[in-house]
Amino acid sequence: MKGDLLSQLGQVLLSSLWQGAIFGAVLMILLVFVQQARWRYALACLTLFAMLAWFAVSAVNVFVPARDFTLSQN
Repeated sequence: MKGDLLSQLGQVLLSSLWQGAIFGAVLMILLVFVQQARWRYALACLTLFAMLAWFAVSAVNVFVPARDFTLSQN
């Protein structure tokens, strides 16, 4: 049980690493076109928030087992 938890946590952290790299690359491209410091700061904060939210979604997908939803036919 403990090994499964560590394995799942490792999977989430590894996924967040490459997802964060993608968010960072997109931010870097956007910052090339934005010159005002206020907007650059806002984009950076939004990117950090999106990375945190994406990490939470990934963690839920790994730790919470998926349910099998089937449509019942009457």
